[in-house]
Amino acid sequence: MQPYSRVFAVGIEPPRLFGGPVPGARISVGMRNGMSGTLALRDGVRGFLTAGHVAPDIGALVRDLSGTAIGIVRDSRSLGNDSLDPAADIAFIECDADTVTRTPRLLRTLAERDAVAYSGLRGPVNTWIQALSSNFLVDRTRAGWAEIAMTGDPVANEGDSGGPVFSEDGTLAGHVVGGTKSSYTLVQEAAFQLDAIGAIAID
Repeated sequence: MQPYSRVFAVGIEPPRLFGGPVPGARISVGMRNGMSGTLALRDGVRGFLTAGHVAPDIGALVRDLSGTAIGIVRDSRSLGNDSLDPAADIAFIECDADTVTRTPRLLRTLAERDAVAYSGLRGPVNTWIQALSSNFLVDRTRAGWAEIAMTGDPVANEGDSGGPVFSEDGTLAGHVVGGTKSSYTLVQEAAFQLDAIGAIAID
């Protein structure tokens, strides 16, 4: 006679995400590092934005610097020319509904010569908008970024992608998506990103 074991199935509550996202905080998705952007609301789900090349994999777990799970990648998409290799994306990270509110956040449309502020690995930095482009090409073979503002100074480092950029009065203007260490930083307009991913910015 063969021994046997009894198996019981018990319904349990799914794991809860702990820790609240703070715009401009360091985050990691697997081996990729970046920053959390504006808090956002999409289809009644609360979360935040980041650059999609930080979080390209839908379903991936997002953690803060302590390793605490703070969200899950629910959407990630290219906002460039899809006929070419995508260069940059935006991602929506779903987080614990108890950690953010539903108050709509004001947005700022950037213009040339606007003063802006950003806080990344280098700490708080003030710079200005040197040029605007509806399609900034990386090179001839890859897609570029749509609705881009180029800063007059390089204010972001590798790992700063997805961090929020603010106007002089503290209004959200965009998120860092790329740049160079010696010349400029590329900021994609937040209003364009939110519209493309079907979300609204919230406080």
